Amino acid sequence: MDFTKAIEKGGEVFGWKNKWQGWGKATAVNGVKRRGVGIGVHSNADVGEDVSEAQVKLSADGRVMLNVCVSESGHGQRSSLCKMAAEVLNLPLENVKMSPPDTEVNPFEFGLMGSRGTYAVGSAVIAAAEDARRRLLDLAATKLGTTPDHLDTEDGMIYIIGRPEKRMPWRRIMGLYRTITGEGRFEPDHSLCNFLMTFVEVEVDTETGKVELKNVVNATDAGQIISPKTLEG
Repeated sequence: MDFTKAIEKGGEVFGWKNKWQGWGKATAVNGVKRRGVGIGVHSNADVGEDVSEAQVKLSADGRVMLNVCVSESGHGQRSSLCKMAAEVLNLPLENVKMSPPDTEVNPFEFGLMGSRGTYAVGSAVIAAAEDARRRLLDLAATKLGTTPDHLDTEDGMIYIIGRPEKRMPWRRIMGLYRTITGEGRFEPDHSLCNFLMTFVEVEVDTETGKVELKNVVNATDAGQIISPKTLEG
């Protein structure tokens, strides 16, 4: 997280250097109307860090079931978590599904609050996907006559790095009667802060007291963007 770059970029987009005239000074005057600018900075000591757990189950046909107790509240959280698992396992997104948010069948989840979903739950999902991948490559190493660190997986196939022709589908590695399950858990360390700065420009009618909001720019360090379209709106 970088406060400085976020403030600088926000100020650039807002045009702060051209508008700011000093404390108590209007940036523009039009008869009885005065314009002014301001900035507010908010920060939490940490995001809502609490425990999250996830399971990633691999099927022999190259499909994945993600077990996490996460509901959809309109932010695209479930699809973002599926993207994380798909990237770790090098699979098309449509191959990854997620279980319903049922506490009786899913591992423990503290809940989506305090800006913790992508960070905390996502960390558990990535750990579970990496664990499942490790188990899959361990199983494949013997059949392909090599070691797990010389293997990679893509689109439901496992191949020897540098020898892509030497490959096998998951179904031949796993067989028909096996499911590989990876486990992941996020343990909070309360090291990640959360911040936002807001630049505003207002116009005040000095006779009536009416205030009009003319321009607003919000800035933060969003980190790794999982869903650019959702971010941009």
